[in-house]
Amino acid sequence: MDRVCGLDVHKDSVFMCILTANGEKIE
Repeated sequence: MDRVCGLDVHKDSVFMCILTANGEKIE
């Protein structure tokens, strides 16, 4: 799941963006 932060309006996208920003990898 390679999506740009803020591409989706769902909370999950924002949460994933935060995780990726912390160095976490989401697949």
